[in-house]
Amino acid sequence: MTAPRLTFHSRNASLSRRLLLWIGGLFCVLVAVITVIQISLSYRIEEKSGARNIAYSLFSTRDVLANALWSFDPNQIIASADLLFEHPLITAVVIESEDSSLNQVRGEPPLWPNQSRRFDQNDFRDIRIDSVNFLTARQFRFRMNIEFVTNDLAYPVGEVMVYSSVARILSASRISLTFTLLSAALLCILLIAVTAWSIQQLVARRLKWMQTEMARLEPEDDVFQPRLLPEWLTAEQDEIGSLAETLNRLQVQLADRSRHVHEYQQTLEHQIQERTQELELALAQLQVSNAHKNEFLANMSHEIRTPMNGIIGMAELLQDTQLNTDQQDYLSTIMTSAQALTTIINDILDLSKIEAGKLELETIPFNLKDLIDSTLALFLRQAEEKALAVGAEIAPEVPTNVIGDPTRLRQILLNLFSNAFKFTPSGEIMIDVQPINAQGKLRFSVSDTGPGIAVSEQAGLFSAFSQAKSSTSRHFGGTGLGLAICKRLVELMGGEIGVDSQVEQGSTFWFELPLPAWLDDHKGRQLHYRGAVEHEGKMHLRGQQVLLVEDNKVNQKVAEGLLKYLGLEVITADHGEKALELLKHNRPDLVLMDCEMPIMDGYEATRAIRQLPNPLGDLPIIGLSAHAMSEHRQRALEAGMNDYLTKPLRRDALTAVLIHWLGNDDRQTQA
Repeated sequence: MTAPRLTFHSRNASLSRRLLLWIGGLFCVLVAVITVIQISLSYRIEEKSGARNIAYSLFSTRDVLANALWSFDPNQIIASADLLFEHPLITAVVIESEDSSLNQVRGEPPLWPNQSRRFDQNDFRDIRIDSVNFLTARQFRFRMNIEFVTNDLAYPVGEVMVYSSVARILSASRISLTFTLLSAALLCILLIAVTAWSIQQLVARRLKWMQTEMARLEPEDDVFQPRLLPEWLTAEQDEIGSLAETLNRLQVQLADRSRHVHEYQQTLEHQIQERTQELELALAQLQVSNAHKNEFLANMSHEIRTPMNGIIGMAELLQDTQLNTDQQDYLSTIMTSAQALTTIINDILDLSKIEAGKLELETIPFNLKDLIDSTLALFLRQAEEKALAVGAEIAPEVPTNVIGDPTRLRQILLNLFSNAFKFTPSGEIMIDVQPINAQGKLRFSVSDTGPGIAVSEQAGLFSAFSQAKSSTSRHFGGTGLGLAICKRLVELMGGEIGVDSQVEQGSTFWFELPLPAWLDDHKGRQLHYRGAVEHEGKMHLRGQQVLLVEDNKVNQKVAEGLLKYLGLEVITADHGEKALELLKHNRPDLVLMDCEMPIMDGYEATRAIRQLPNPLGDLPIIGLSAHAMSEHRQRALEAGMNDYLTKPLRRDALTAVLIHWLGNDDRQTQA
């Protein structure tokens, strides 16, 4: 049951003041009620007493008026009227006779209504008393018939009426009423004063002492020290005494618990400090280990990519020579194996960059349809060989040009489509793009007609190095990194990824990404040159000269062969100093600069070239490196290079960069 709440404005006052207000208010109400009752009784008494007094005075003049009216004595009638009007309670007098000349009126008799109330008066039955109105506005009319009695016969000779009011009656007893009111007020004040003194002695003083003592309670050295209340506060066997005794007992318990808490806190702080030191040491070791891991991966990537560059480059050059069927088959096997190894290296590096928080996303406009078309184009020949139907369906509401990271979106689609292609022996593989909301969120789905995945095996699909079955990697190959990278890339881009699949009914891998529309007047143009090779621009490359700066002979030979295949003239240098010497006597159109070289590396050489007068100082410089980490690309751009390619050097990527910087007039520095 909820306790009643105080609703008056003093509820924030002290307890003694509130008690005083409550009790004082109660006393005032009681005294007011008693006073009202007393005044009401006095009113009734004064009213009846005044009416009796008037009736008595009127009755006293009956015989005199009877003789005067019988004998037609006007002087006596006037004297009687004056005598009645002089009465302090009478406001008006009217004497009526059968002879109107004898009528007398004193004062201003009020207009009397036809209906009035009878006022009971048993002492003078010959006098009729009527009243109108109520309380202090009440008025009275006293009527008495005048009869002259002779020989036991009564002869009516006239009528006398006198008027009065409660106000006139009470005015005579004003002193008595004033005394009653003052007595009530004094009684109320006396009761409140006695109550205030009692509350002060019995409640307020003791509570104030308890409040003062409790307010002085403070912990010393983080340990609570009790301040027991004095014995005189607990001596009384009342509620306040019990409260004081309870507070003393609680203080003792609180002090004991405070001491235990303080001891436990000190122990806990010591343990936390030790644990913090251990964690800081472990974190430092982890950071060192992570740095070593990243350095190892970067170095291993560099060391593996360097020979891979030679293998893939030479294989691409070999493809353009006259080969018989067996040689073409051998070369295709070499290319497929090299590309698979490059994919594994890229996946491991991507996963490492994501885990280290060093993967940077682009936010640029690009043509979504062209990106999807170029992704599908990579699988068309293989799909033809497997008799697979591949295609894409893009909803009309999906914008052509969007803003996001085209490189990472392409990587996700390639991974999902590659998986579908790998596990689908027949049927079809489709890419579907649908809008989700007006804010630019799109849903991409890659559906296949493969064997499907059991629900129990779907939970671990997006974990690193995980595949649905252990036999999968033996049968189809792969490291199990693709889906893990897709999941982390999608999450970095602010989306989510999932799979819907049933055994023998195919699979649908989907992901949702925020890709807002890019509003541009030239819709439909290729917005991102990395999406596909612009073969139609190759004619612009022929006859132009490229300075190739590369210390590794194999890589130099590969790059030189690719450049000459594109119709470019090539001059070579083994290091940066030699490149600067060659620039004194040659005016190449572009510099292809390896970043890591002896004597003078590519970064220092680029900075030196930028110090040369134009047009040499403004030459397009494309960095080459086997390092694929983002910090190496950033370092190259900060040194003054215009673009950056990673090894192994692919012909289509090289062609696209060269066309961009040499094949059109709208060059812009890539950041």
